[in-house]
Amino acid sequence: MTDIPMNVTTNIVQRLVDRAINETYYLCCFKKIVEDFEEEKKTLEAKYTDVQEDIKENKNAVMDIVREVNLWKNRAEDLIAEDTNTRKSCLFPWCYNCIWQYRRGKDLANKKPKIKELVESSKYFTKIGCPAELPSWDFYASPDFMFFDSRKSVYDKVLAALKSGENYMIALHGTGGSGKTTLAVKVGEIVEKEKHFDRAVMVTVSNNPDVKMIQDQIAKPLGVKFEPQENDLDRAKKLWSRLTNGERVLILLDDVWEKLKFEDIGIPFAHNHKGCCILITSRDLNVCRLMGCQDSIIKMDILPENEAWIFFQKHSGINDKSPKKLKDTAEKIAKECKGLPVALAVLASTLKGQNLVDWKAALRSLKNPRPVDISNHELKDVYRRLKVSYDFLNNEHAQKLFKLCSLFPEDYEIPLEDLTRFSIGLGLFGEIAS
Repeated sequence: MTDIPMNVTTNIVQRLVDRAINETYYLCCFKKIVEDFEEEKKTLEAKYTDVQEDIKENKNAVMDIVREVNLWKNRAEDLIAEDTNTRKSCLFPWCYNCIWQYRRGKDLANKKPKIKELVESSKYFTKIGCPAELPSWDFYASPDFMFFDSRKSVYDKVLAALKSGENYMIALHGTGGSGKTTLAVKVGEIVEKEKHFDRAVMVTVSNNPDVKMIQDQIAKPLGVKFEPQENDLDRAKKLWSRLTNGERVLILLDDVWEKLKFEDIGIPFAHNHKGCCILITSRDLNVCRLMGCQDSIIKMDILPENEAWIFFQKHSGINDKSPKKLKDTAEKIAKECKGLPVALAVLASTLKGQNLVDWKAALRSLKNPRPVDISNHELKDVYRRLKVSYDFLNNEHAQKLFKLCSLFPEDYEIPLEDLTRFSIGLGLFGEIAS
């Protein structure tokens, strides 16, 4: 019976001895532990550099870095920052701090496997980044929006129609330049913030609509990806499936000139829209009716004279302290703009800071305009007033550049590089030395 306690005691002592030997390893082999750690760290540093390059590339592509990668990156930075200094002074310069070496050696030895784990795990990243959520209505919102009484009633009607959930399609109708887009964006901004819709998308349609471009503008913020080999029908089906998955989606089709075929685009119809709602803006009342907005067309009028003057003052800098002759001329110019916000804003901004002679010249041009070869009477009035601002571009190069821009399609985002090349090729910036 006495053998049993003896065996137990022997086992306990053996374990203690083994443990003591293992613990002395951290002190006796401290330098070797540090060297091994440094070697492993070099591998991690190289992998960290590769991951950083991938992250940088994805940031340039407007991507959000996935949480898994960010967590890996933080852990790697902690290990790379580990101090592997092999000396720590005690009371005397020649004295090694044995306790410190023991603790540091043990700490580094325990962290060494973590380096291998991080290097190995980085091989299994399925993706470094995911598409970042692009800015929606806030991106289009104008900082110059002014809530006039005449606009408040229209705003309330559109907002109520969207919030009710009873209207599949709503139309905002008004003359060109009356501010339809600005108000529609303001409404969209509110319904998105107040979570009346899960997602909100804005699409600029314009004249001669491009179906694929419209599809792309809707698809991108909704995370829909089209494959190069997909035909028109497949693209429409894929978009339709995304818009009818039960999520509440608001689509603003801005500046619609003709009836759109929703089946070609992939936009659901009223009977199967499943939460998808359409808000269109158009200057043509007949287009609104053809689109099926018979009972939900909201009229957008021009600004009344008093509001037009306030709006003009905001953009021109004219106020009660301005010279009387200048202020009187400015009031007359504002009246000539006939309540069109686009004309008021452009002319006021163009004339801001100019002398009285220029203001009077602008007024004469408005009262005696040059002929504009446009058949549409409504557009003719708008362009006639906008032309005055072009005439007052004092820089000849600016006028030529403006004309060059007008050759591109409506609402086309002109790449700066292309614009520069065409300008140089056409000699807008003078002769180029050979």
